[in-house]
Amino acid sequence: MDGKLISTTSQAIALVLVAALSGCAAGPIKPAQPPSALSVTQVREIIAEQGTVTVSSGEQVLWGGTVLSVANLADNTQIEIMAHPLDRRQRPMIGKAAQGRFVASYEGFAEPLDFPAGRVVTVLGSLSEPVKGAVGEATYVYPSIKVIDSHLWSEQDRATRSGVSFGIGINLGN
Repeated sequence: MDGKLISTTSQAIALVLVAALSGCAAGPIKPAQPPSALSVTQVREIIAEQGTVTVSSGEQVLWGGTVLSVANLADNTQIEIMAHPLDRRQRPMIGKAAQGRFVASYEGFAEPLDFPAGRVVTVLGSLSEPVKGAVGEATYVYPSIKVIDSHLWSEQDRATRSGVSFGIGINLGN
């Protein structure tokens, strides 16, 4: 009887540890449903072909990158972001090739001091109509999302970390 109790207890402890450790790799944004895998690059291609994104309008995406500028309008704030792919923790990989620019629209007022140029951000939002603008003198059509949730990364979060770590744990995946 004692052997079965120890075995059951060991299994329960192992299950709790696996559940706790698998939660460590999750990102700061917890979407209610898995977001679309559409990248900024793919949405830009759809816009170039169709002139809009009505096929996917309203679909949720998880994108991130570096803040370029902030524009407070009458009823929302538009933040221009240079997109980069996200790592498994939802952190933009600034060292990877940029995917193009997009606009993240926040309902109401967002404090520009919270989003200075160069700040790294991850946003969850629903695709909306493209926004026409300019980069220098060139016309640019920005993929646009209405922000549902966002995370501003600190400088410590941005620091490149080596792939080497010491400790006890389980690594499942990336």
